[in-house]
Amino acid sequence: MTIAKLLALALIAGTALVSSLTLAKGESKVTDTSDLKITVEQKDRKKPFEASLKELLGYKDIEPADAYKTFEFYRERVVRLNEKIDKDSADEVIYRMKILDELDPGKPIVLKINSPGGNVYDGLRIYNTMMTQQSPTHTVCTGMAASMAAVLMIAGTERLAMPSCRIMIHEAAAGARGKTSDIAYALYHVKGLEDSLFEIIAKHARLDIEDVRLIGSFEVFYKPDQAVRLGFVDRIAQTRHGPDETAEPKRAPKNLLPESLLGPMWAARSPMPEAYDPR
Repeated sequence: MTIAKLLALALIAGTALVSSLTLAKGESKVTDTSDLKITVEQKDRKKPFEASLKELLGYKDIEPADAYKTFEFYRERVVRLNEKIDKDSADEVIYRMKILDELDPGKPIVLKINSPGGNVYDGLRIYNTMMTQQSPTHTVCTGMAASMAAVLMIAGTERLAMPSCRIMIHEAAAGARGKTSDIAYALYHVKGLEDSLFEIIAKHARLDIEDVRLIGSFEVFYKPDQAVRLGFVDRIAQTRHGPDETAEPKRAPKNLLPESLLGPMWAARSPMPEAYDPR
């Protein structure tokens, strides 16, 4: 979404926050947008949710997906980081956080993260915004928070992990080239940057810095319960739906296993190393 479009949406939502809104077709009246619910009471019950939402936002030319994102942004104060951290993604996250902080200073902002990480300096821009704005930032790991994204996840005021997410921290990577002296200086610089990141993690996770360095030396993807024990997250989201965990597991039919289906190909496969641990 372009900056111009975001500015237009910000202006529209800001107007809606201070004035009552009447839906033309459904004739539903909302006097305070803070009381809005997902299901808007209307006389025309057959009107699609997307159409109602677009009218509610006062922006009828917006796509349905963008309409919901805008509703989620202003109503739930949700900012999403669903891609690699670079200049553009960091700009958008920071821009959205600053809008919400200006609209309602002090009210929590929810940063939902599903990112493999990316540029450290752009990630630090997001971190600095989180630490200096008036509104606290609650973080949610929806899929994966790795590398710099894990630093942002751990830095949240309140930190929630989805049941099947993964969190990973590792050492900083350097792509130095040139003369030996240039490479040595670059490595020295990267090492100092890595120490700063590990200090941030240690502070927010309340871990000893040496333990953080040890964890970062191996690229381990931690499960939510492990992340809670390490202090990377505070709690795990409750699962509301799923199979009966008390039922006894059954064995798969032998004729559907790879050994039967692949035949000679299965027999010719490379053996698994003895030290391999899939956990």
